[in-house]
Amino acid sequence: MGEFSEKDLLKVYSVGKVQSFRAGEIMVTEWSGEPALYVIMEGTAEVLMPRRNGWYKLASLGPAGVFGELSFFDRLTRSARVVVLIECNVLKIDDHAFESLREIDTKLALNLVLDLGKMLSHRLRNMNDLVRTLVR
Repeated sequence: MGEFSEKDLLKVYSVGKVQSFRAGEIMVTEWSGEPALYVIMEGTAEVLMPRRNGWYKLASLGPAGVFGELSFFDRLTRSARVVVLIECNVLKIDDHAFESLREIDTKLALNLVLDLGKMLSHRLRNMNDLVRTLVR
């Protein structure tokens, strides 16, 4: 996530739920429907997309890595699987947690959404570059 003060991060942590996962565990699966955003606090995971004969690795994520943002925003099922490589502690922010954050600090909630928008824009530009190389 972006440039948040320690005080702001404590507010976000206070509304979210910390979950722990061991290496090899699946944190979220493709086509599941819970709209929640996850922030990796410790550890490493990889984001995998199913394809005909296996999996395509979309990304590796470490501390401060974010996933689940698509389902968080559009409420549709997940498009990828996230698997733990090195034991992870993640902060889960679901609808209830985000609503609590909005009530506690509206400006912080807005800044979080704006930061997620920037991250999504960056990821979309990377996908555009990938498509551009595939269609040449």
